[in-house]
Amino acid sequence: MLQVNINSSTHWKAVSGLSLLLFCTNSVIAQIEPGFSFVKPSGTVQELLSTPANKPKANTYYLIALSQAQKGNSRDALTTIERGLRIEPDNLPLLKLKAGILARTGNEAEAIKEFQGIIKLYPEDDYAKESLKLLLPPGAYPAPKAITPPPPNHPPIAPIQTSSASEPAKKTGSGTKILDTSYFEAIRVKQVCFHQLSAIKRAYDEHVKNTPADKGKLNINKYVEEKLLFAPPLCPEAGEFSLDGVFPKCSKHGTFQTLETEVKMVLTDFNRGMQAKIGRVLGEAQKAFEQVVLLYPKWAEAHYQLADTYFRIGMDKEALLETRKCLDLASNNVDAKMLLANLYFKTGQKEASLKLLDQISQSNSGGVYGLSARSMASAIRSGRLYYQIFPPY
Repeated sequence: MLQVNINSSTHWKAVSGLSLLLFCTNSVIAQIEPGFSFVKPSGTVQELLSTPANKPKANTYYLIALSQAQKGNSRDALTTIERGLRIEPDNLPLLKLKAGILARTGNEAEAIKEFQGIIKLYPEDDYAKESLKLLLPPGAYPAPKAITPPPPNHPPIAPIQTSSASEPAKKTGSGTKILDTSYFEAIRVKQVCFHQLSAIKRAYDEHVKNTPADKGKLNINKYVEEKLLFAPPLCPEAGEFSLDGVFPKCSKHGTFQTLETEVKMVLTDFNRGMQAKIGRVLGEAQKAFEQVVLLYPKWAEAHYQLADTYFRIGMDKEALLETRKCLDLASNNVDAKMLLANLYFKTGQKEASLKLLDQISQSNSGGVYGLSARSMASAIRSGRLYYQIFPPY
């Protein structure tokens, strides 16, 4: 798994109000029935992401957009659909969901155009044909046929439920795990512990290979003496290490396998984005961070990294939006404040940029951020243009 140095980076601040959108789906290709209600699917987004490549899939965006539409967030759902269509432009579930949302929100002309486009790509699609019959004026299309009811094992059509996207998720009766406000800080700590268990596992395996009689016994001091470990590993929350069969475990954070699964599930896409960003493969970084903020909309640092990626690509409007989302969640994120000041200046909002830079220099007096903010403000006040201060990336 690709890793990020979380000890020396500003990219791991505690954030508040964290939540995870979990979805239940019965079929990846759930359809909208005429009348433009949405079928509630079953399964989880995590299951779709558990492929070896672990890359964003168009159908993942479909599930997220469907959930957003069910909550009445049509604008967010359409944005999510467009992201999915970048990956797979002819994805039928996404195209039908887009057309259905447009129809449901009163954009009939656009919906008709979308449904007609679907029929060009998929001439036999009954849903698109029946929907056009409902949308077009009488006589413009043959009368619609009766809709065949879903089979008995098909879930009932669920009405759209209007609710706040920021409303904290709750534990469901099925036992679905929902993230609380401290989840990402806890994951950061668990990642450190997982690294310690990984080091113990490597040392144990090497020691047992040379001394088979010690199989099933943990002797960390012995591993240090044999230079299999540089020093005794320590849990960041003072947990005690022991063996569970041939795998190490921590009394605070659980078994090696459990930690590995949880840490990888949350951090793989984020780390993939960071690695791509460091390597200046910005298109891949954009896809990875877009995936993360969709799955974890309350993760402030993910919004900042996506904003910074948009900024480097030249997508200033999108960068402004994501930077503000980051600061809504973590108002003390100085990296995001500096980026926002930069974007204000770049987009012609000189006074707003100077005001923010002065605030940063005052609140971080003597620090790197304060010096940087003062230097940038001084350059702006001297009359220099944006690209004289910041050459193109």
